Amino acid sequence: TNKALDQVHKRALNALRYQGFVSILGDPGSGKSTLRRRLMADAAASNGKLRLLWPEFIDPTKVTPTSIVTYV
Repeated sequence: TNKALDQVHKRALNALRYQGFVSILGDPGSGKSTLRRRLMADAAASNGKLRLLWPEFIDPTKVTPTSIVTYV
């Protein structure tokens, strides 16, 4: 693993645990899929306390708090 990705993973996990929401964005090859795998492992080990949503396509003009809650 690399230290930069370890730090991002730690911050993303803390945001999920304590703020309830995180959005991961980045350029191709920046480690998003690796981070996703790590967070999925964390979710699996959380006994249902952590849930992840991975929409494949998002129309940013239609994303609202209501649409997020509906998706959940």
